[in-house]
Amino acid sequence: MADITTKDIRNVTFVGHGGSGKTSLCESCLYTAGVTTRIGLVEEGHATTDFDPNETKRQISINTALATLKHNNHKINVIDTPGYADFIGEVISALKVSDNILMVVDGVSGVQVQTEKIWDMAEAANLPRAIAINRLDKEHSDFYKTLADLKDTFKGNVVAANLPIGSENEFKGVVDLIEMKAYISKDNNVEEAAIPEDMATLVDEHREKLIEAIAENDDALLEKYLDSGELSTEEIIKGATAGMRNANFFPVFAVSATKAIGIPALLGSITNFMPSPKDMGEHVGKNPKTNNEEKRPNEPEAPLSVYVFKTLADPYIGKLSYLRVMSGTLRTDSSLQNATKETKQRVGHLLELTGKKQTEISQVVAGDIAAAPKLEQVETGDTLCVDSNPIIYEPIVFPESVLSFAIEPKSKGDEEKISNALHKIAEEDITLKVKRDPQTHETVISGMGDVHLEITTDKLKQKFGVEAVLKEPKIPYRETIKATANIQGKYKKQTGGRGQYGDVWLRLEPLAKGENFEFANEIKGGVVPSGFIPAVEKGVVEAMEGGVLAGYPVVDIKVALYDGSYHPVDSSEMAFKIAASMAFKKAFIEAQPVLLEPIVNLEIIIPSDFTGDVIGDLSGKRGKVQGMEAAGKNEHVKAQVPLAEVAKYAIQLRSITHGQGSFLMSFSHYEEVPPDVARKLVETAQRQKEEAKA
Repeated sequence: MADITTKDIRNVTFVGHGGSGKTSLCESCLYTAGVTTRIGLVEEGHATTDFDPNETKRQISINTALATLKHNNHKINVIDTPGYADFIGEVISALKVSDNILMVVDGVSGVQVQTEKIWDMAEAANLPRAIAINRLDKEHSDFYKTLADLKDTFKGNVVAANLPIGSENEFKGVVDLIEMKAYISKDNNVEEAAIPEDMATLVDEHREKLIEAIAENDDALLEKYLDSGELSTEEIIKGATAGMRNANFFPVFAVSATKAIGIPALLGSITNFMPSPKDMGEHVGKNPKTNNEEKRPNEPEAPLSVYVFKTLADPYIGKLSYLRVMSGTLRTDSSLQNATKETKQRVGHLLELTGKKQTEISQVVAGDIAAAPKLEQVETGDTLCVDSNPIIYEPIVFPESVLSFAIEPKSKGDEEKISNALHKIAEEDITLKVKRDPQTHETVISGMGDVHLEITTDKLKQKFGVEAVLKEPKIPYRETIKATANIQGKYKKQTGGRGQYGDVWLRLEPLAKGENFEFANEIKGGVVPSGFIPAVEKGVVEAMEGGVLAGYPVVDIKVALYDGSYHPVDSSEMAFKIAASMAFKKAFIEAQPVLLEPIVNLEIIIPSDFTGDVIGDLSGKRGKVQGMEAAGKNEHVKAQVPLAEVAKYAIQLRSITHGQGSFLMSFSHYEEVPPDVARKLVETAQRQKEEAKA
């Protein structure tokens, strides 16, 4: 879009609960602005910003996507985000570079879980917010009930900027409370009309509330309003803009995305009310050379700085980096410094994105959003800048992963292929964690929920041609002892020629937690030659790694070699290694063996109404509540629970709290497994061992 300056740009992120119609609203905006010739439907797989095969298949947004349109000589960058909780990381990265939030709310369901969560995030960032009540053409939709719900939930100056004409399937237009005009949508056209007489009282009532809320943002406007009881259209727009910029005025719009009703009024308000990047002040970062605070204005003439907020990795087209120019002007063939990684980076091409459509452009001015292909040494959260004026902006802080599964290829031999593919997917999806568990020898992927991890396996197949299966990860139990035992291990074998002979006496003693392993050589008089003692220790260590009770590693144990015998011809390192392993296993059984299980800390945040249900559930999981603390309408519950009981806690908590709960999990310590639980684990391990032999 030629001749667009920073003050002409509006960056708006569409957010809201899943199913509220964000993608459909984006589609309707593109259609109204003339970018597309029809409104693409999500359920038919034609939505511009839902172009990923998984989005088409599941009919939900998974990725943040960009859409660019022009309205009233302004450029509007729409950032369409997922509403499903599993993809909250996509929302967080979008908020990092957005100047405005449009909260899309379902006119049937009202304020829902993600609506509140994302509002709180936007409030913490002090971002300007407007609200679109969508799906007002649907049965049981209610603009006024939803508006009351919004006011009750978010407080503050949540006021209607327009009102719907008609309801449900009779919804046909809106009354603009600023211009005091009615607009009727008919056959894909919008016609100005007289305000319906039966709406006169409602219009007057809500216009008064609107003007009062706007006047509060400007002392001069407030004084004039108190004196005259009225403000001009220009004064109303001025006050509304100031209120939005200060994030204390939240206009509400009536729309139907699928029928494009109320969309022109919404787009007009985006250009009239919402602040441009130029209005949002300076960006703050740090000089990587001095560690001092640095500031950059949203000005095209300022030193260039660029923030990368999203990465797409594709095995065929390569990497695509989504970026916002924070200051200065980015041009093609620019040589920049990646200040985050201290590397050089050439930006060869620049792209304007509308869904998957890419349009090559020559430059991007301060405040604008675009993409650059094949920035191989650039990742999400990196800052690019000119070497002469370095700056680093704060990285995006993503939530910790809450659900883990072991992953393995369906076909043997694909282990390396799946490993490489997972790391490429993790590069574009920062909330996906991939690690190799050294104890269980499993590759474990961790994410924000079951759908998140299922889609990861879909990506493996679609993008990288490797099929994978998910299964519950093995719990890293451990084995130890509580008493001391002395046992002989003798290995003697005659084969007709040279035989095998090894004889050791071992003493096993428990060690304190965390001391792991100690081997003591207490041999006197050479009853076991010094050359065989390392083999004894090796036999013990190998036996410890394989476990005795249920195949789990042995920890916190001291093993002393204090006696034995040897044969001058038949003794060997192998014989003593086998003898030591035999002695260790027998002694371990005699030394009151126990299983240890990992205990994790849970910090759970839930609405107070669910406190009893959550605590009852924790008790059933052998959990111990460590404390509770009220925080507004929420309750913070701290507990310690065996990891085995909360492997799927993300799914369980979502069910208990109807999606309103969240939690953080961290490792605490190991603890003895109760006898009844340990007995079942041992029986299962023995059965699996026998099945493997068969």
